[in-house]
Amino acid sequence: MNAYISHDATSVTPIQLIEQSTIESWRKGLSDADRSWLDRQSFEAKPGQVAWLTEPDRVVAGWDGRQNIATLGHLPLQLPEGSYRVDQELNDIALAGWGLGAYQYTRFKAPERQPATLAVDDSRLSRVQNLVRSTNLSRDLINAPASHMLPAQLEEAFRAVARQAGADASVIMGEALLDAGHRTIHAVGRASADAPRLLDMRWGNVDAPKVTLIGKG
Repeated sequence: MNAYISHDATSVTPIQLIEQSTIESWRKGLSDADRSWLDRQSFEAKPGQVAWLTEPDRVVAGWDGRQNIATLGHLPLQLPEGSYRVDQELNDIALAGWGLGAYQYTRFKAPERQPATLAVDDSRLSRVQNLVRSTNLSRDLINAPASHMLPAQLEEAFRAVARQAGADASVIMGEALLDAGHRTIHAVGRASADAPRLLDMRWGNVDAPKVTLIGKG
């Protein structure tokens, strides 16, 4: 599910991040009605707290002043469904925290609700979305029960990523592992009804400096 929209979207509710150290001075600039609303909602600008104000209509959220995935991570499923934007300038990691906080594992059960969406400047939207999607793909693979993440199913996910990225993908499986010299992989998985396999993905300019990442599933 997509947790972001273009910054040009209309009907977007602003979010203002407030630190505890500045709340008293900030309150002085509010109307009596908004101060009363804050008191009714027991808002003290503690991280994780949110409150609604009406002059104009906006959300205020408690903040510890640090930019990380926790800055906005609690908001997508805490706020009502709808579109929002953050008034402060935040780095990509803080913006990605919104999408990570919107994560729900939906393979076997539909989500009870959709996350709130965050408006992000178009120049940063693709970068933030790629970070969130790659992380949430890893979470989907981790959260899948072992009976639903056999070598063949991991290969399927692997090939889907390769297609999306335009990467070259190859697979060596079963007895072919012995011919290729990958005896340990074969030994570990040979008793399974789902044959063991080595997944090899290559991407990028072949003349560029090489960086190799090795993992096992």
